[in-house]
Amino acid sequence: MPSRPCVKTILLGLAVGLLYCTNAAAINGYFLLGYGAKQLGVAGAGVALPQDRLAAAINPAGMALVEPGFDGGLALMNPRRGAEIDCRGIGACDTVVGDNSRREFFQIPSFGYSRRLDPTTTLGLTMYANGGLNSTYDRAIFDEAAARIAGFPPPGGIQKDKLGLDLAQFVFAPSLSRRLTPDLAVGIAPLFQIQRFKAYGLQSFARLSSDPTSVSNRGAEYLFGGGVRVGFIWSVMPKLKFGAQFSSPIYMQDSIKYNGLFAQNGGLDVPAHFTLGLAYQLKPTITLAFDYQNIRYGDIDAMANPAPTLAEFQGNIAPERRLGGRDGIGFGWRSQNVYRLAGLWAFNPKTSFRLGYSYCSSQLTTAAILINVPLPSVMPHKLTGGFTYEVSAQNAFSLGYMHGFAGEKHDNSTELFGASAKLWASGDIAELAWHHNY
Repeated sequence: MPSRPCVKTILLGLAVGLLYCTNAAAINGYFLLGYGAKQLGVAGAGVALPQDRLAAAINPAGMALVEPGFDGGLALMNPRRGAEIDCRGIGACDTVVGDNSRREFFQIPSFGYSRRLDPTTTLGLTMYANGGLNSTYDRAIFDEAAARIAGFPPPGGIQKDKLGLDLAQFVFAPSLSRRLTPDLAVGIAPLFQIQRFKAYGLQSFARLSSDPTSVSNRGAEYLFGGGVRVGFIWSVMPKLKFGAQFSSPIYMQDSIKYNGLFAQNGGLDVPAHFTLGLAYQLKPTITLAFDYQNIRYGDIDAMANPAPTLAEFQGNIAPERRLGGRDGIGFGWRSQNVYRLAGLWAFNPKTSFRLGYSYCSSQLTTAAILINVPLPSVMPHKLTGGFTYEVSAQNAFSLGYMHGFAGEKHDNSTELFGASAKLWASGDIAELAWHHNY
């Protein structure tokens, strides 16, 4: 077992690393597909299928069903995304204004640890990135489209204040789990979150804000928040497990630098979500899993409130509908359904293989595509795989991989500029992890 100073050093290093490395493009809105190489390999289908000490990122009850020890992993994410505004025929605009997001590689570390307090009770700690939203365009897409419509773009377009957004989140989740009976495990995990946000290139929307000086280009802001996750895993019969978890909203501090951007004077909480799942042992060496998850983006005003209409953009806007207002303009998101199907095959005592598929409904409403240009989260289909190799009774290594198939979302009747908009995204993730059992 590692010494206490060693564990503290690992935790400190992971906290710093997670905070500075989680500004990757989103997979399912705010959320990653899976946490750790093993979860990634089964497309995140883990609510009834815990595999390591990162289980608390999905269902804290799973910590009671895995061996005590620790896991450390590092993922490399390669998202490819972009957007365009087609303003041709509106005012003086005669071209499509679009770009691909420039930053395409991100590193995301993760860490999990657990120890038995007694034969039925487990204390754990899981640290992970809770998704992220990021874009870095070399063109100031909004400003350039507005300038071209007005008829005064400078030579080469507007390049000074490019367009981008960065939402990085780190979650620290201590957990307590217990086997109440041989067939029922329960768990609880308080969730503590640090969030970093910055936005630039949104000056075109300042006229719609209750505080025009707090919409864009204010630099990075760090906020703190908290919530809780509870769950259980029940062995319905010897070969069938049913799992469920509920995560409350993570209630964040209100933004000060960007209180003129988000509704409710800068409120941007992480939405509640719940997951239901089954794990069935088809054969002694083959386990199948299915999860259904619902992410409640529609309950977060800053994300769910309707996008601005053309009349509002032209100045006919009620005070409460201004950016930052009580019912302020949002990104038009709705709650999202996520489905996961996976298989785990123990090929031999030392080697196991994983395969998974995930589909998510779009959280973007058609009428709000244009305002989501900085948030091109449109990747509905993902295929995953991976394997684990045990080098000894205490140590193993896992590799997980995800390919997100190209997705696209467009709207030919966007009201903001009277223009149409299109978003696109695809991506890959590979993660390598080390597992140590005590």
